[in-house]
Amino acid sequence: MSGRRRPREAGVALVSALLVLLLTATAGALVAADIGLRQRAAIGAIERAQTRALLDAALADALARLADRGTFVGRTETGPAGELTSEVEHLSGISYAVRVTAQVRGRRQAAAAQVERSATGTVRVLGWQRLPVPEGPSS
Repeated sequence: MSGRRRPREAGVALVSALLVLLLTATAGALVAADIGLRQRAAIGAIERAQTRALLDAALADALARLADRGTFVGRTETGPAGELTSEVEHLSGISYAVRVTAQVRGRRQAAAAQVERSATGTVRVLGWQRLPVPEGPSS
């Protein structure tokens, strides 16, 4: 009778196989969830870096336009990368305040700079800082 199994042994084998299948499926689900979390974190990091890069580009653009034209007051531009806004305020004499914002897929950052523009159009940044952006639907 070595070729035949008793019914009890067959039942134990079936339960053992189902238990192994359950454990494997659970492990797979945990791995999938972990991968999803890591993917969302990576996408968030990429979007933050893109927003920072667009913010730096907005500030560079505003400074270049101010150097070219002392009457530049700012602009808003929307493109495939996101939206940038610059505002330039003439304070007095050669002093200007520049504020820029950048938005990429709902993430928003802002910065402000204090600059001087000489009569020849040379722009010198005296200081700048990133500004807090209030949390909300567009930040």
